[in-house]
Amino acid sequence: GISTLGAEILHTSLREPTFDLPILEQQAAMSMSTSEESEWIHRQVLALLAKMLGEEHLDTISAMDNLAITSGDSDQLDEAIYVTRQVLEKQRQILGDENLATI
Repeated sequence: GISTLGAEILHTSLREPTFDLPILEQQAAMSMSTSEESEWIHRQVLALLAKMLGEEHLDTISAMDNLAITSGDSDQLDEAIYVTRQVLEKQRQILGDENLATI
């Protein structure tokens, strides 16, 4: 199952009036003992950002990219490729084809 520490970091930090989700995501993911737990945290942060900021927000897209990396690290290559393509497409739509993030 999911480690208590990772879930506690996520839920405690979300109660704060201000929080930095990328830092929260890193702290929680680093506390996880397995790639399954790390993937869980990345999915939770992605869902929260999508709900709070919208799916087209750059922080949400960054969280998607983190999920793709985690998927690749845990040998879920089909998912990693799929999510990475989604990230690139959203970055192109928002930033344009000439932005360094999309080249």
